[in-house]
Amino acid sequence: MSVHSIFHAVEANRGAILAHSFTGLVDIKRWSGVEGELFDTLFLYQQSPDMPRIDDGKDMQVFEMEESPYSHEYAVELVLVPTETCMRVQAFFNPKLISPSFSRWMLVEFDHALLQLCNLVHEDGATATLFELSPAQTQVIETVSFGPRSPLPYELLHHAFEERTKQHPDVRAIEFEGAGLTYGELNDLANTLAATLSAMGVGVGCRVAVIMDRCLEFPLGLLAVLKVGAAIMPLDASFPINRLEFMLRDANATVVVTTTLHQERMDKMNLTLDVVGIAVADLAKSHPSYVACTAATGSDEAFIVYTSGSTGNPKGIPVTHASAVNAVQSWSKEAGIGDGLRVLQFMAIGFDACMWETWGSLSHGSCLVFRGQDIEASIAIADVLMCTPTALQHLGHPSLYPNLKYVIAAGEACPTSLKTLWASTVELINVYGPSECAILTHLSVMTPITAVSVGKPISNVKSYILDNQQNHVPIGVIGEIYSSGICVSPGYINLPSQTEERFIPDPFVGGSQMMFRTGDLGRILPNGKFEVLGRKDNQVKLKGY
Repeated sequence: MSVHSIFHAVEANRGAILAHSFTGLVDIKRWSGVEGELFDTLFLYQQSPDMPRIDDGKDMQVFEMEESPYSHEYAVELVLVPTETCMRVQAFFNPKLISPSFSRWMLVEFDHALLQLCNLVHEDGATATLFELSPAQTQVIETVSFGPRSPLPYELLHHAFEERTKQHPDVRAIEFEGAGLTYGELNDLANTLAATLSAMGVGVGCRVAVIMDRCLEFPLGLLAVLKVGAAIMPLDASFPINRLEFMLRDANATVVVTTTLHQERMDKMNLTLDVVGIAVADLAKSHPSYVACTAATGSDEAFIVYTSGSTGNPKGIPVTHASAVNAVQSWSKEAGIGDGLRVLQFMAIGFDACMWETWGSLSHGSCLVFRGQDIEASIAIADVLMCTPTALQHLGHPSLYPNLKYVIAAGEACPTSLKTLWASTVELINVYGPSECAILTHLSVMTPITAVSVGKPISNVKSYILDNQQNHVPIGVIGEIYSSGICVSPGYINLPSQTEERFIPDPFVGGSQMMFRTGDLGRILPNGKFEVLGRKDNQVKLKGY
């Protein structure tokens, strides 16, 4: 539709509009049934001789004023003042609702839209271009949407662990209920199990389920599977039998690795695949020869994680080695977490966050400490804790855990009150990333005084805030979060229609790069950081948004 046709339509309806122009707002509110305020923006068209002088014909100029000469009830007050040669626009923002930096962006975009409107009037063009972002804002959005490009230090996920083993073989790698293994011991035992798996024909292209609870054998099994070039399926042994059977069949698992404690339960499952039961003591007595697999590449699967299945059957999500390495390296590169720390394995076995805890620790020379039944006692001997904000709230005051150095909030929005409480005591790191994007896409180290956000995209990751037509929305405007780059999974296992719906070509980079439609709502803040606001499908429309 052209600008002229819109103007003609408005003029044609002017008579009907004027008939209701003296209707009171109180009556309108009562008839509409709207709770709260009818609107938060005031528009005035009037003369105002007391405003600062602006040279006609010049570009937009910004003046700081102590207060608005109009009402204080609205977030934005827009005043149009006609003169003989131009139309002056005066905007007043309530600083309690809109920050100065965001208000300036609004002015820039409004100025751009007015210029576009003037051009369209002369050219009788379509109004679609009115919604195009200004060049200044487009440049800023493109800058903050792209994480820094950085080469990967390792091709395969377990290579960092093997490097740490060469450097510090006698450093403790894992610990559970007082018992533990050093990096050298863990590597030797994993090689022993890898030799067994290799002899069974397990290799690149295979998927091996590691079905266990928290124990020393769990990371041992993970390492052995990667060493033969296969992909891990980490599954909690406490899952119901029918859930385990579904996931094993869905992923076409080749072998199950479990502990001798759970082997009998696995044997009772209605499966036609081999089950290998292991125990640290038994593996220590065996010394078969192991030949390292050299066929796996960064594009091969490192592990498979399954969604919770709360809305149906669980969905299997493959994560490649390159994706996993990139996410894990942010542990030190973006968050500053170094070696020699005690990292608590707190999150549920079988879900993606467990993989970040495990490989974040083993890749950086830290000790992975499995939590026991007494959660508070487990936290009391750890330096690093990753948990949901809900779990963090239940832990009480941070002074109860003077040992903690880093707390990673994941899986949910972090309330401001929780951020203020914990960020004054520990290094509080807010992270975001769907399972379909290799565990992690955003990371932010928060302070007591900074606004809650998930920061900017990590290295080699791109994030966009888009509208329903997959166009960038202005800074501060809510849209859907899309993630692109090295993090994106190849798609769901055996779900081609859902894969096609959620994994789509990235129009901003071209080529074969795909981006993932997260279904989460978010926005870019004026400081360039991203804010996550919840699920798109659970939102209630408020005043048209």
